[in-house]
Amino acid sequence: MSKISRAMAVLCLLPVLAAAQLKQPANFPVVKVGKTEFSRGKIDSMVTQLLAQQYRGKQAPQEAVAQMRLLVVENVVAGELVRLEVQALGVKPRKGAVDSLEKAMRDQITAALPDKDFGAYLKKMGYTEASFHKKVEDQVASEQLAEQVAPYPPDPTEKELRDFFDANPSKFPKNDSVAGFAIYIKVDPKEKKETVEEKTKLLEGLASQVRIGKADFRQLAASYSDDPQARKTGGLVEPFLPKDKGAVWTKALGKIKVGEITEVFQDKGRLTIFALAARNDGKYESYRDQILVYTMQLREQERMMKLVKWLQGLSDKYGVKYYDKAYEPSKENLGSSLGKKK
Repeated sequence: MSKISRAMAVLCLLPVLAAAQLKQPANFPVVKVGKTEFSRGKIDSMVTQLLAQQYRGKQAPQEAVAQMRLLVVENVVAGELVRLEVQALGVKPRKGAVDSLEKAMRDQITAALPDKDFGAYLKKMGYTEASFHKKVEDQVASEQLAEQVAPYPPDPTEKELRDFFDANPSKFPKNDSVAGFAIYIKVDPKEKKETVEEKTKLLEGLASQVRIGKADFRQLAASYSDDPQARKTGGLVEPFLPKDKGAVWTKALGKIKVGEITEVFQDKGRLTIFALAARNDGKYESYRDQILVYTMQLREQERMMKLVKWLQGLSDKYGVKYYDKAYEPSKENLGSSLGKKK
């Protein structure tokens, strides 16, 4: 067949292929990993489920849909690449880890089901007990292999934290400002003493829960604080100078260290407890939590770079082909969702 004849044949086929794609767009593959193809319908279904959870049934903006779509594709591609490598290397998942994860998943899913019927849920999702168990085994084996390639970084030593503090003075300003999280409850001057005492006991109880590790301060702020923004911010208070808020604040904050919570104090019609997250006084101890976050973030970034490089190698080894640009993430993002510590 001549080159012209071949070109004409292709041109004749194009309308047929386009029509087939329009008839069954959900079944049209958008990405192929190794020999496995993933359809637009499968990806979009996962996107829809995740957005429904995130936006609680409300319409998600198009930008969020596009971002979630790429995130789902990244997960699917990374997961399939690692599954293929697990299969090739014969990695066996630890039974204890499989049992633990399977139980946790069953409990979590069942608790969210209106009828609490896990068996019906599996059937609806297209799983059998055996295939669900195999899915959990694959997940555990993938995590084991990812951890071998890029182990979780150890906690930094005290010397490493101090060295980071000394080497990065610009990250730790010295201006006597503080920052943290607050929970406050409004009180009216006309309220009875008993009512004020009840509100005080409520705040004391919340602080106690945090101190003994039974609750997170920010979650409590979102639920109990009279601050209308607390649901979004967790009661975050941006850096400020205590003296600017007055003697009551200066006294309350002067009694605690970073990481501690004030006693209940009253100021301007509010009963308040404040969790001190930072005190910019130039002392290492005041910045230690921040330093720990910085160093752990740097170590985790290094670990993620190892995973990205490894996955790019697996992509070359097994082959990844995208059929639709709207479903194609950047190579730099491949691996960003893999191997996160549970």
